[in-house]
Amino acid sequence: MYEARFEALLPWIVWRLEELPRHFNSLVLASLFEHGSTQFDTLIHGHSADVMFGAPDAVSITKFNRRRRILGVIPRQLRRFVASRLPWNDSPRTRRLRQYLELDEHGYLQSQFAIEYGWARAPIKDLHFRPRGPSRDMLAHFYDAGDPAVERMQRLDTYWFNQSHLAVLDRLGAPFGLPTVKPFLSPEVLEVARVLPSDLKAVVEEAKPVLKRLMARSFPAEWVYRKKQGFPTQTSRWLKQPLLRWRRMLGEDRTRARALLSLRSKRRSDVDPHYDAVWSSISLELFCRQFLDGDGDPPTREG
Repeated sequence: MYEARFEALLPWIVWRLEELPRHFNSLVLASLFEHGSTQFDTLIHGHSADVMFGAPDAVSITKFNRRRRILGVIPRQLRRFVASRLPWNDSPRTRRLRQYLELDEHGYLQSQFAIEYGWARAPIKDLHFRPRGPSRDMLAHFYDAGDPAVERMQRLDTYWFNQSHLAVLDRLGAPFGLPTVKPFLSPEVLEVARVLPSDLKAVVEEAKPVLKRLMARSFPAEWVYRKKQGFPTQTSRWLKQPLLRWRRMLGEDRTRARALLSLRSKRRSDVDPHYDAVWSSISLELFCRQFLDGDGDPPTREG
């Protein structure tokens, strides 16, 4: 089973990316490139369909602004007090309510790029290392504040978040000689997306309405219009089984001496409530050992 390769693949992925692999699906992508290179000449990837034709984030920020206007009649200090009393858990409803009470539109944009650690909070002790998302000054370079929210999200995704995905695909696929073609980033598609009106990129609760309508001509409508599933992974199970060796690394003297991580909750046997924090902690420690400590030769896919 491909999961048996994860123990050797994880340090190799950190080395190839030269940064912390934020997404757990990097393990799946590396396995896909590894096995696909023996059977295929090229992979076709649907990357940037959301960015070009209407990301779900564009729908959610419109909803956020609508709900925020309703709650705007409550004094700001009272809203923040109520938000501080909400429980820290993984409930999507609780997280959304906290955002409606605490954030303005800019804060919400930042939250879309932040890592959600739940009640475990961020594992890194120094707050300077905590992901904060784009600053107000940086956002000013991407768009005018008066532009529609859908357009702002598209530009931000195109020039920021989009780049991180491209780097992951390139760095993980290159060693296998398996190129990845991205049709939604072709010049012709980019030109269509550039002139597409905002009201055709998000309609009420639906993102990518034009693209979905076109796809429904060739594929069953129940496929096209079903709820988006994303890229689910069995992260908690992976941390308990194929990645157990690297989770145990967090309890070593060497890791404690580095004093970067808050390790109390990360050493518990049950990783389910805070798998995000455990994954980030493992990735950071592997990065430090490879690029700061100079641990031996670069890792190979064979371990």
